[in-house]
Amino acid sequence: MRKFFTLKEICESLDLTPRAIRYYEYIELIFPKRDGNRRLYSHEEVGRLKIIKYSKRLGFKLEEIRQWLLLYNLDSNNRIQTEKLIESCAKQLILMKKKQDEIAGVITDLNQLIKDGKNKLKSLG
Repeated sequence: MRKFFTLKEICESLDLTPRAIRYYEYIELIFPKRDGNRRLYSHEEVGRLKIIKYSKRLGFKLEEIRQWLLLYNLDSNNRIQTEKLIESCAKQLILMKKKQDEIAGVITDLNQLIKDGKNKLKSLG
């Protein structure tokens, strides 16, 4: 099994930009090894990047993601991390449902404006 991956390999396999990965390193979410100017990523770092990418897709903030990553090795069965994840996901779900309702309202308004505009154009001849 291969021990380390290059920045280019990580970018290609995870569909992330070098800038994003370097930023995650800058804010200390990942800790790649250095070989001169090269960054080398272990399987653990790849796993952390996958968690970061997926969590961001779900709408979580980087600080929340940091807290989960810090909890990862606190206990052997990751119970604390799992409990925190459930709590955070439940809160995020409430926020997403609220956004969904807001978007549904905007879509309704936009459809009505289009309909009203078309009716106005028809009446103008």
